[in-house]
Amino acid sequence: MMIINRDHAGNYKFIHKSFMEYFVAESLYSHLIKDKTRILDYSSLNKEMKFFLNQIITLNKDKLDALDISNFDLSQIDLSSGSLNQTNLNQTNLSGANLSGANLRSANLRSADLSGANLRSANLRSADLSGANLRSANLRYADLSGADLRDADFSRANLICTDLSDGDLRDANLRDAILRGANLRDANLRGANLRDANLSGANLRGADLRGANLRGANLRGANL
Repeated sequence: MMIINRDHAGNYKFIHKSFMEYFVAESLYSHLIKDKTRILDYSSLNKEMKFFLNQIITLNKDKLDALDISNFDLSQIDLSSGSLNQTNLNQTNLSGANLSGANLRSANLRSADLSGANLRSANLRSADLSGANLRSANLRYADLSGADLRDADFSRANLICTDLSDGDLRDANLRDAILRGANLRDANLRGANLRDANLSGANLRGADLRGANLRGANLRGANL
């Protein structure tokens, strides 16, 4: 099938603009994979280019380790069981994304928007989530041990049986979060907001709770 034609002046152009936009997206992704560099700033891409780039990322979700996809708009994307070990997702929009079972170990998620995202059983061990928005996110059974969670917003998040051991949760917002059976052993919760949080059955042994707001929190059966 012809995708380019030649006009009367001898100039070549794509038959349809979408072909050009797809090839720009493909070239950008190729450089990210091979050279770990960007040939174009994401913000300079038009809506169609971003759409194609997101489709390419989805199709290659098992090989996204250590890529720089910071500041991308990946809202609602399906990266379930994807491999994003040490990936740079700084300030990336992942709201409503499906990241269940994904490997995000040591990933940079500083100030990322993960509100409403599905992170069930995801590996976020040693990841940087400082300042991230995780409101109403599903983190059930996720591993966030040793993660940097300072100033992160976990309000109304599902953290049932989540591993937060050795995590740095200083000044984190966990208001109305469900932490039933969560592992918070040796976690730093200084100044954290745990108001009205459900901590029933949680393991808080060795946790630093100095300055934390526990007003209205459910601590029934918690290990202190």
